[in-house]
Amino acid sequence: MCAQPLQYEVLDEETKHKLQEEDELYVNNCIRVGDKKWFFLNTYADQNEAFRNFKTNPSDVWVLSLPKSGANCMQELVWLLENNLDYDSAVKYKLDTRFPFFDTSLLQPHSMSEEYFNMSEDEAEKVNGIIREGKTSPEIIAAYPSPRYIKSQLPFEMLPTDLLDSGAKIIYVARHPKNVAASYYYFRQRMPRFFKFKADFKTFWNFFTKSLILYTPYWDHVKEAWKRRDDPNFLFVFYEEMQNDLPKIIERVAEFLGKSYSTEEVGTLADHLDANFQENDTVAQNDGEEVTLTRENKLIGKGDLGELKDLFTPELEAEADEWIEENLKDTDLSWPV
Repeated sequence: MCAQPLQYEVLDEETKHKLQEEDELYVNNCIRVGDKKWFFLNTYADQNEAFRNFKTNPSDVWVLSLPKSGANCMQELVWLLENNLDYDSAVKYKLDTRFPFFDTSLLQPHSMSEEYFNMSEDEAEKVNGIIREGKTSPEIIAAYPSPRYIKSQLPFEMLPTDLLDSGAKIIYVARHPKNVAASYYYFRQRMPRFFKFKADFKTFWNFFTKSLILYTPYWDHVKEAWKRRDDPNFLFVFYEEMQNDLPKIIERVAEFLGKSYSTEEVGTLADHLDANFQENDTVAQNDGEEVTLTRENKLIGKGDLGELKDLFTPELEAEADEWIEENLKDTDLSWPV
């Protein structure tokens, strides 16, 4: 039976007014989707059914997260564990080839079509395979041979309806909201051709907390995953755990996937991953975050984001801490120290 399309609504005039002077991309290209009012591009209205009705296989491995939460590191980790630490292939084939991004065809707002189709073939390929042939990314990924490794940043409500009952392995990576917002802010600044955000970080943080940034509301996204952390085919990992003790997380993920490697092999994998990915161009340069679309080459956000103190003034820090504290009242979710 086909899943019913999620309901969506266009942005109201008050919201458009808030966005008008700060973010040209979002004003006429975003909608609110589903019960939680997920802030997303209008492309989801057209592709809703393709995403919800995607057939998940029991052999699939999914890595889920909000944007800028460390999913790239987890993808590389998972793929290598699943493929007998085949570093040669990991270097030879781009991460988005080995581990396709489920959301790709959604990330092209209607107003950008002309600009996108004027790109060269080389540019288009490097924007994480945004689809030129008129197919949705679920249609393309459906043809991949098993086992399939799939990344998505969509919340559960917008993902395939059979995902949680399919037997597929699901790994969710969560990152502290301050770090997500800071990394997201820098990411958008480095993609001026796609993001027209002109405001300072304080304004961006306000949009983030008011769920006016793609894939938000933040707390609903993370809390839904946290509630499922004890499900047998579900693994919840904090990005901060990966920073603090990557070999331990490698061992934990390996056990979840039914794999076993020696201490030496785990150490070698940890060295390969490197928290910032700055030495591995195959990983660092294929998440739709570079080429001619950016002002820089390396776009995977810094692991510890030391810039936080530069972005969060004492006043904004206090405001952020209050927002976080308020949203943690109804959950036992907490970040590793």
